[in-house]
Amino acid sequence: MNLSVYNVWGELVSVLLDSPVKAGHTEVAWNAADRGGRAFASGIYFYRLIAGDVVKTGKMVLLR
Repeated sequence: MNLSVYNVWGELVSVLLDSPVKAGHTEVAWNAADRGGRAFASGIYFYRLIAGDVVKTGKMVLLR
């Protein structure tokens, strides 16, 4: 399973999950910061979830 976050320009900003997971409910938290600990700005972000043959994309709003 892969769960990634992109900005409005389509640039990858964070990979939250990139490994197999067991079937069932899984929670993943996004701290909205880069690897250096700098916080991302408020705005629109998109997530892409790839699980087997399923690909889902959705919009998120980050408010600080």
